[in-house]
Amino acid sequence: MKKLLLGLAGFALILNFAFAGYYIEQVTKTSRGGEHETVQRMWIQGPYTKIDSEKSIVIVDFNNQNAIISDKTKKTYFKISFQEMRQMMDRVFEMMKKMGMNLTPTIEITNQTKKIGNFKCTVVYISMGNFQKTEECLSKDVKIDFSAYLKAAEIMFPKDLAEAMRNKGKELSALGYPVYSKTTSSIMGQTNTSETILKTYKEENFPASVFTVPAGYVEKPAPQIQMPRR
Repeated sequence: MKKLLLGLAGFALILNFAFAGYYIEQVTKTSRGGEHETVQRMWIQGPYTKIDSEKSIVIVDFNNQNAIISDKTKKTYFKISFQEMRQMMDRVFEMMKKMGMNLTPTIEITNQTKKIGNFKCTVVYISMGNFQKTEECLSKDVKIDFSAYLKAAEIMFPKDLAEAMRNKGKELSALGYPVYSKTTSSIMGQTNTSETILKTYKEENFPASVFTVPAGYVEKPAPQIQMPRR
């Protein structure tokens, strides 16, 4: 379950970029299994978003309400609907609550400002009890609609956090778009950190072929959630 949880958490970030006409590059540093740095490239056009990272390619289709997640090493992919993702996340977090984990959401909008690269941004802290804490820095310098983040919350976040995000939606949208994020998660006794920095973005148009599964990949069933071992 731990591997699936981390994968879903990462996918929630992917959905942050679900609006039209941009190419984005960001650098992510993780502590899982030792420090590791990867570059993620994203293409956004109309209802489609594609993210290409070190080991996976994800294509999100908001028109048809589904996503295709590809494994670049195994040359395989699976398709999953937004409804299935929402149900999966609800099941995962219900299991975590039964394990005694505190998942109470809090969102703190601060007056702190930072300079991340060329972007001036405002710091926001988002916590889920003792499970996950995130520092985000939102910038008005990036002209991408933050409502895409709130759209993702409805799909990928647990119900309590999604509601908290909706309640703060207007204030968060006024701050701009995330250019920096650092998340610390504690899952089954192991702590992991992930730090993401937006390096560049530009307006651009892409052919439809950008948002298709690479040739030669084989479709597999979507993974199932396994109950954690004690």
